Amino acid sequence: MKKYLLAAWLMAILTLFSCLSSVARFIIGTGTGPEKTPEFQAASGSDSLRYHDMIITLLLPYIRESVQKVYADDVSITPDRVNIIRIERKGAFRTYDFLIRLEVRPIGYEGRSMGRDLITLKLSHDHEIELVDYESARDY
Repeated sequence: MKKYLLAAWLMAILTLFSCLSSVARFIIGTGTGPEKTPEFQAASGSDSLRYHDMIITLLLPYIRESVQKVYADDVSITPDRVNIIRIERKGAFRTYDFLIRLEVRPIGYEGRSMGRDLITLKLSHDHEIELVDYESARDY
């Protein structure tokens, strides 16, 4: 009985030390200064942000065109003021037609926010992007 108890204690101590060393490597290895970047960045988080930014960058001319139709020429849109709400695939599995719902926060004269607008764009397999719906801040 004492052998089993001793083995259990040894296993617990080894597990504790391995966890503590991992925590210490995490704390020491990441650093707090801007010159030191962590080596263990989560791939899924950075990949999803990268994909989000790529989609916004590709759609930005169409978003700007849609906003210009609703507001005066003084209104501008920057990529950091666009958020993807959802992307729906239209049709069956592996079809290449999408509805993209975006939240846009246009900037007006003197940097004044114009509120939040909702835009729906249709992206079709023949590379056409068209405005399906635009709800300005006054509408919702």
